[in-house]
Amino acid sequence: PTLPLAATGRLHGGQIERLGPVLESLGREGAFRAVLIHHPPVLGANYFRRLADADALRNVLAQHGAELVLHGHHHEASLAWLAGPRSQIPVIGVPSASGAPGHHDDPAGYNLYEIEGAPGSWTCTMVARGWRDDGGFGELTRQQLRG
Repeated sequence: PTLPLAATGRLHGGQIERLGPVLESLGREGAFRAVLIHHPPVLGANYFRRLADADALRNVLAQHGAELVLHGHHHEASLAWLAGPRSQIPVIGVPSASGAPGHHDDPAGYNLYEIEGAPGSWTCTMVARGWRDDGGFGELTRQQLRG
């Protein structure tokens, strides 16, 4: 439970402590590591809509790395970057699937990720799709995140 009008989150049950060894092991295997989380782990998140233990999660990511972090919760398209041990980690937020044009949140949209390559040389392109200014639905942007 949170305070009235608050929508904060917290990682529970040892999730942060277990994440480091998992990321480390997958990194040694050369896997493309995508971390999925509800609340954004970025600096400067709204106090009442934040991940309360984001500092601890950012520390694990900075130490062990990941190729991509995906989150929701804020109902807006966003791209931020976190420090990783060898390179920056893209942190992507998406609009709500039920967002309507003309409201305070971004209208409905989703991202496709084109992940190619091999361990040590991954590429990742994000294709954002959603409501266009002309009233249609389709590709909005295409951005190289890695490689």
